[in-house]
Amino acid sequence: MAKDERDRLRGAIDGLGRAPGHHGADPAPTPAPGPAEAGPATMHKGAVVVATLLVEGEDPPAHDFAAAATAAARAMLAAGLAAGVTPLAITIRDVAVDDDSPDRDA
Repeated sequence: MAKDERDRLRGAIDGLGRAPGHHGADPAPTPAPGPAEAGPATMHKGAVVVATLLVEGEDPPAHDFAAAATAAARAMLAAGLAAGVTPLAITIRDVAVDDDSPDRDA
């Protein structure tokens, strides 16, 4: 191979790692991340969602309606979880009666 062919080939090889208009004295710019380098497609997230339910029904005057309402709410939530209505993982942390709610109708 002739010297001028080697020099031309060497120049072409050296230019492969450089951006257009790039000079040899400066470091080559870092390319923008491609789709494979952009990061994970998903990540684990969580949120505490507070739902207020008004549970009503007929009950004897001396019966503890708070216990019956709490049991009804737990049963409804458990049935919804068992039915698999969402692909998200849901954990029931607490079901309690709020007798002091400011939203309650007077």
